Amino acid sequence: MPTPMKAETPAGPSPLMLSDKLLRLARSASDKGRREAALLLLAAAHLVLERPARRVRRPALGRA
Repeated sequence: MPTPMKAETPAGPSPLMLSDKLLRLARSASDKGRREAALLLLAAAHLVLERPARRVRRPALGRA
């Protein structure tokens, strides 16, 4: 009897696309005089781009 395949999770938008959307929202908030919201959106865009990839392999400790 075949085993059921594990469903893959959707990848979602790329970090570059997500940061672009956040930057556009920040610009819009800034144009409307919402400085605090604009700063938060800018910080979020920065974090999205600085976040390491989910599939990055890290070497095991204690192994050469």
